[in-house]
Amino acid sequence: MNTVFILLTSGFAARNVLQTDIFRTLKQAGLRLVFFVPPGTKGEFKSFEEPGKTIFHEYQYPSALERKLGYFRCLNSFEQAATWKLNTETLNAKREIRKKKNLLRYFFYRLAALLASPGWIEDILRRVDWLLFTKTWIKELFSGYAPSLVYSTDPLFFDELYFLEYAKQNKIKIISQILSWDNLTVRGFLPVLPERLIVWNEIMKDQAKKLYGYRDEQIYISGIPQFDLYFRPEAIPSKADFFRALGADPAKRLVVYLTGAPNNYPSESSLVCQIVKSAMDSGGLGETCQFLIRLNPKDSPERYAALSGFKNVIIMPVASPNVKFRDAWNPGREDILSMAATLKYADVVLNMSSTTVIEAAIFNAPIITVDIDPSLHYFYRFDHYQQVLASGGTRIAKSVTEAVDLVSRYLRNKTLDAAGRDAIVEKQCVFRDGLSAKRIGEYIVSQI
Repeated sequence: MNTVFILLTSGFAARNVLQTDIFRTLKQAGLRLVFFVPPGTKGEFKSFEEPGKTIFHEYQYPSALERKLGYFRCLNSFEQAATWKLNTETLNAKREIRKKKNLLRYFFYRLAALLASPGWIEDILRRVDWLLFTKTWIKELFSGYAPSLVYSTDPLFFDELYFLEYAKQNKIKIISQILSWDNLTVRGFLPVLPERLIVWNEIMKDQAKKLYGYRDEQIYISGIPQFDLYFRPEAIPSKADFFRALGADPAKRLVVYLTGAPNNYPSESSLVCQIVKSAMDSGGLGETCQFLIRLNPKDSPERYAALSGFKNVIIMPVASPNVKFRDAWNPGREDILSMAATLKYADVVLNMSSTTVIEAAIFNAPIITVDIDPSLHYFYRFDHYQQVLASGGTRIAKSVTEAVDLVSRYLRNKTLDAAGRDAIVEKQCVFRDGLSAKRIGEYIVSQI
């Protein structure tokens, strides 16, 4: 029986694998699947365990010293990439922000990048790191299970690094799935180059070729596995059931705001409150609409206390927050179905720059991109979001008044910008058959 190591370092990665046909396809292939999950989270996966076939281990967090050394190396890689190799609009924007916030730290990073720019210095740092920290527990796991392949779900995250380094040193094939659409241009340089990459679409494939030197045959385009369910309407709850669970009025239009992580968008809660209050006070909207504020897993209802007395406003926290995961979430099937229903029955969707713009486009829901806070405007310069803006599938609101006006316009005509939304789905999702996860599972099996 062949063994596959599967690295799940976040709740989102766990969702993408365990809640999709990736897991089912790999199980059906008769493989022994050994999952590695963050410390303290093994109990979350009891329902997936099967003795001898589906096994879960908690990996160890690196020590403080290991993290410092690893951070220095990743810092060098990132800054080297950002300054000399990865000349993307995203990294240009991030460098400008860093320079404005802390000039001294910015120049320190530039100096570190300059010192580390020769490849042999990077190699020395890797060797010193491995010699200082022998990772006995990783060696024992690899020796005990003798995996044929390592399936990495987030190769840019530090917790995967030692698994990938050990596999690389011992010539064990690595297949890495890029977690999200912005990772290759936003999160810096891949510390270990896998033999094969799985990406969503041609855009990400071109980035991998241009930025990291991958060849066509090393990259597999799968579509977006976590969105498969969106293309299976029979699985989504009915409008009556969804509205009943929300406590919403089925006779009123549903305007949805999908919030982002507070650490990325600190002013968002204030802007949401201003938009909702203005919309409810404006002629007609307060009587014919209801607002659903669906919170990011890291967001909290307390940030929207200013809306507590408003009629026809629903604040919806994430159903299963879990602080044991770095993304504070381990979504189950009910969470995924709830999100699908939210998007399917939304008359208008508002958000800041996130993948929810793709999700809304799948359901052909009109999308408003909120760009009111000047300090956050740099997010819209990022390469991945520029692709969305170029499609014409979303309109930008530069003020609270513009946001409310756009809500009114879309409510009057939901077909407005429909061609642009279709273009977003075509370019980002590629496939509309709901089989992206199955494709990934079959591709992994084919590489063993």
